[in-house]
Amino acid sequence: MKIYRFDTQTGVYLGEDFTDDPGMGTPILPSDSTTIAPPQVKPGDTLYFNEREQRWEVRNRPTPLSLIRSAGKIGTLASETETKS
Repeated sequence: MKIYRFDTQTGVYLGEDFTDDPGMGTPILPSDSTTIAPPQVKPGDTLYFNEREQRWEVRNRPTPLSLIRSAGKIGTLASETETKS
């Protein structure tokens, strides 16, 4: 049976794995896994498993500061902040 692993502290998706069905009808799952398949994500998104709600969440990863600087957006953001003050 296919299972989906996640970090128990953060919920971050770690990958897929397989587990054996013990033949009693209910598979025994490791505590850091679920049988709920994660959704497809776009580049830049990260999957997290919400154990309480038993569902996957897709979150956008923050853009590294180096990419913001190279795009010239830091000066733009600072100018917008000064204008609003």
